[in-house]
Amino acid sequence: MADFLARGARVSPARQTNPPGVAETLRGVLAQTDEGQITAGTLIESFGSGGFGLLLILLNLPNVVFAPPALAGIAAVPTGIFGAQLLLGHSRPWLPVALLRRSIAAGAVRRVLALSGRGLERLETIGRPRLEWAAGPWATRLLGLFSLVSALIVLLPVPGTNVLPSLSIVVIATAVMRRDGLLVLVGATVGLAGVLVALLAAGLLVGVVRWLL
Repeated sequence: MADFLARGARVSPARQTNPPGVAETLRGVLAQTDEGQITAGTLIESFGSGGFGLLLILLNLPNVVFAPPALAGIAAVPTGIFGAQLLLGHSRPWLPVALLRRSIAAGAVRRVLALSGRGLERLETIGRPRLEWAAGPWATRLLGLFSLVSALIVLLPVPGTNVLPSLSIVVIATAVMRRDGLLVLVGATVGLAGVLVALLAAGLLVGVVRWLL
């Protein structure tokens, strides 16, 4: 009986190794911030060695919840840089000093968190180890590829085309952290749909410009 109770009290390895969610981590950072600004360097330091997924989720949430375009534009460059680093196999996020010192309004981060926090925590709760063959090293490279593509799409002057690529990054990053291959496949499908929508929108825009000229 004692052995049975001891086994039941043990925490599963999946739960032991799962990192804290981005909403939980971000609330902790905001609680320790008395000033109205947060620097990118502070976020990277707070998220630690597992910061790639958490930072990519944070950077792309504004696009998912239709936050002001200024936030999306700020997020495009670091998203692209992190995507390239993932493709190159880096284990820890890196940014140039100029971007590390760049400030983000804490109030804007709080608004994005208020809009998306519950949904993000629900997604993190759904994520669990399954189809782990699809959540291996190739999934990290896939996250890097979609991050690069999403950064380029955000820079397109076509409204609405950045929602699906950014959503795919949020889903794939969560899936990689939770070792959920099924969520990786769902995120990849969303990302491919986003790329298709962006290509169609860009083609339509080019057609309209040609017609006007």
